Amino acid sequence: MHYYIGLISEAVILFLANIIALRYKEIKEESTFSQKADVIKKMGKKAKLYSAFMFAVLLITAVALIYYRSRENESLVFDMERLFLIALLLVATFYDLREYRIPNKLLVYGTGVRLLFLIPEIIFEKKMLMTWVSEGIAVVAMFALAVLILLIAEEAFGMGDIKLFAVMGAFLGISGLFVATFYSIIVAGICSGVLVVIKKKNMKDGVKFAPFILIGTLAAFFVLGI
Repeated sequence: MHYYIGLISEAVILFLANIIALRYKEIKEESTFSQKADVIKKMGKKAKLYSAFMFAVLLITAVALIYYRSRENESLVFDMERLFLIALLLVATFYDLREYRIPNKLLVYGTGVRLLFLIPEIIFEKKMLMTWVSEGIAVVAMFALAVLILLIAEEAFGMGDIKLFAVMGAFLGISGLFVATFYSIIVAGICSGVLVVIKKKNMKDGVKFAPFILIGTLAAFFVLGI
């Protein structure tokens, strides 16, 4: 029972944290608590719709993780990390859609939380050394891939996307990152192809890749339970 309560509670807490993250710039400019609260209350229609979308995704992901927990011998810490990663990708998607960039502060925040997760891993988990090695390899491999991509096809990804993939590697390890990246590229290719066909985009247009990373990672979670 503590597992279900813990995961659903985390989903709610992450949702509230994401609401603040969406309005971080505006909140930071205000001086009093009441003014900061008013910023959240006065969110626009699009922000409110995206907030509802975030809540639905986090709740569905938590339920999916609970379902996979009934089939696999994974821990609460393992699933909490994955739920946090989805919350991080939701915020990254919002900023990528709105500003065509992924804030470095968000990526530093994600890296910091991943480091904090080392504490319960050390206390509660077993055989964590190989997991950490896999995650370290994933981060290094993603940065190596970033250099290769920038040399071959500079416009294929933004550096924010590459850094986001690196943070994902720290959570998913090399095998999980490979699957999530594969799904993300497939989704991006299909959607971009459709947009080109219907003439909403041309082949030279840049791609806001964070939404595809989110969709690809969710697909990997739901299809394979990574």
